[in-house]
Amino acid sequence: MALNTLTAAVDSARELAEATGELQTRVWSSPASSLSPEAREIVASWVRDGGYEGALADVVANDLDLADQ
Repeated sequence: MALNTLTAAVDSARELAEATGELQTRVWSSPASSLSPEAREIVASWVRDGGYEGALADVVANDLDLADQ
């Protein structure tokens, strides 16, 4: 029941925002990466080998100001 109410509220808000021009209905293209292909591969490799998850876990465990960002 609550989910239906939330869904209806979101739909209503979206319709109102579209009608008043506050919500852009056109599809935006994703911005081009500012990283070079080599840098993208380095980052992808870091994610694949678990380095990103490890760094994230370290931040969450040790930096309370950034843990919820």
